[in-house]
Amino acid sequence: MKRYGIFLLVLLLCGHMASAQETSSGSKARSLTNIYVSAGNYPGVSSNLSLEAFRLLAPGSALLQNDLSHFDKSRSSFFDNSWLIRAGAAFSPKIEAERQRRIRHEFRLAAVYGGGTLYSDYYWTENRYPADTFVSVKTGSIYVLDSIVTRSYGMEYNRKYLGLDASLIFYSPSWRAFSVYAGAGMSGNFDFDNHVNIGYQQYSRLEQSGATGVEFFRVRGNLNFDYEEENIPTANAFSASLFLPLGVDVKLSRHERGMGRWHLYYELRPLWRVAGIPELKAHSEFRLQHSGGLRISLN
Repeated sequence: MKRYGIFLLVLLLCGHMASAQETSSGSKARSLTNIYVSAGNYPGVSSNLSLEAFRLLAPGSALLQNDLSHFDKSRSSFFDNSWLIRAGAAFSPKIEAERQRRIRHEFRLAAVYGGGTLYSDYYWTENRYPADTFVSVKTGSIYVLDSIVTRSYGMEYNRKYLGLDASLIFYSPSWRAFSVYAGAGMSGNFDFDNHVNIGYQQYSRLEQSGATGVEFFRVRGNLNFDYEEENIPTANAFSASLFLPLGVDVKLSRHERGMGRWHLYYELRPLWRVAGIPELKAHSEFRLQHSGGLRISLN
């Protein structure tokens, strides 16, 4: 149960913060001021997870039972294909208009739905074997051909998730239709439809032994190609994160009404995430999250 403690704590704190906004009284009373919708992802590559960890996640995998001790671990990972959709609302204090123009803050609460690759790993090896000898009819040159066999294993831990995030945002004074903001927040996610994808491929080609430059000779196309894939379901999981939302907000019109209530915004979130995966120990990491969307002011 300890592995779920952080997730449950985040949900309780989010709920407490939301309740606090509604029960505030007097000058600190809050009202619904904005609604949001956005989409985003995690740029770059997915985080690495060790071969031993993938074997714990997918003990029933036949491919992962093979001996990979002579394979090289890739220095890079798969490109992160994670995605998310976020929809929420913002609550601001009922303060005098002059102060609101100078600086303002709001409490945001949002529901999140997303998915994609959380962790990945990749191993490969390449071997060269003597294959055949050719004699050029035109020049009489002798070509010694090697068979090059490349084998690789790719692993991905994928999931979908539903979550709740809460944050406190401070906006700068507006410059015409432009403003920036920063804040702090936390989120908790329930991960479902979790599974490990394992792919094995082997292909071979002919290549001239020791040739370089214009002397290089290759038989076009693969002589042989094999591919195997496994999809292993895993247990549901939980994750929680602390983040710093940093954003830019632009009004679509300088008027106060109509399109002046519509804003486009871009947000970058440096975040620290802890994943509680039942088959593994708690795993933490630092990531960056991008998102962009639409904000509608209700003032």
